[in-house]
Amino acid sequence: TELKASITEDGKTIKANPESISNKKIRGTIEFSKLGEDKKPLAGAEFTLYSKDNDKLAIATAVSDSKGKVVFENIPYGNYIIKETKAPAGYLLSGTELKANITEDGKTIKANPESISNKKIKGTLELSKIDKSTSKPLANAKIAVYDEDGKLVEEKITDKNGIAKFEQLPYGKYYFMETEAPLGYVKNNEKYTFEIENNGETIKKVLENEKIQQEKPEKPKEQDNFKEPKKPEKPKLELKKPTINLPRTGEKGKLVFYMSGLLLLVLGLIIRKK
Repeated sequence: TELKASITEDGKTIKANPESISNKKIRGTIEFSKLGEDKKPLAGAEFTLYSKDNDKLAIATAVSDSKGKVVFENIPYGNYIIKETKAPAGYLLSGTELKANITEDGKTIKANPESISNKKIKGTLELSKIDKSTSKPLANAKIAVYDEDGKLVEEKITDKNGIAKFEQLPYGKYYFMETEAPLGYVKNNEKYTFEIENNGETIKKVLENEKIQQEKPEKPKEQDNFKEPKKPEKPKLELKKPTINLPRTGEKGKLVFYMSGLLLLVLGLIIRKK
């Protein structure tokens, strides 16, 4: 802006035209990227801008977008620091401080570092497998952990103490099921849900199994009005007396006659031989 003034009288003070002018402060833009543990863009992280000379007084806030970009616009000339003040759901707050200096008007500068990443919240599931009746630890049970969409995350077998540990599970909702029971036990078909919400936490669960019951032979049912079978009767033997057929009265005379004749014949032969 040019000011104009004319001196026409001695010792007199005159106003310039215009009577006042103002200066525009240098302003610029700061940007950087927010990444996840896998180095992919991460949305929903909140950052706060502070003056380098006073890190307690917040100047502006910005949130990372779907591409992970964080932008602070129309920032006045000066030196700044940037801190993450709210992490996205499931992530740990980053302790990294970013720095940026605005020295030229209308210019976009990159923060230092140009990107920062967050680590995911992770926890552990510790499962104890026991006999339902005795609370005895059960080894060799196969347990599977699934995410809330039903995708298998990990499968493990309980040790001699009946323990199966699932470590470094990322933040989120899960469920677990028994996929194979110990020998001699009935498989537990229930679905058990749990959630990892805090970093480093250990969630403890107990899973019970019932022993397979062996079937006992059934006793024969007692019949009503049961009667013992009758003993077989011994057969009676009837002895028949032999029947002797004696000669009839008329036949007796004939027999004597024949016998007498035979006797005489024998005697005759004997005399003859002499």
